[in-house]
Amino acid sequence: MKKLTKYFFEGLIFLVPALVTVYAIYFVFAKVDGVFKFKVPGLGFVVTIATITAIGFVTSNLLTKRLVALFDRTIQRLPLVRMIYTAVKDLTGAFVARRSGSTSRFLVRLSPAVRFSSSDL
Repeated sequence: MKKLTKYFFEGLIFLVPALVTVYAIYFVFAKVDGVFKFKVPGLGFVVTIATITAIGFVTSNLLTKRLVALFDRTIQRLPLVRMIYTAVKDLTGAFVARRSGSTSRFLVRLSPAVRFSSSDL
């Protein structure tokens, strides 16, 4: 029974993000096509991709980084919104992380072990 439960939750861990992503993409494309009532099928897809790219260009500009930081600070002041926004931002950042040619290195120093006896607690 434990294996069945494990398989069930592993299936959920895979399916939920995949289905939410597919639904979100479908929803955005359908809304774009519905708002602009394009006669050419798939033009909503092109408009959506171009809009996302344009937003990426604007947010990467030095002048708008301050506005993005202001937006982030504003979101951080709203309790429920902050929780959702931070979770989505962290999840997105995990998959769309910027990769550089260098790797991060760090040093771990281990101090001598300190032994406690039950009388110390």
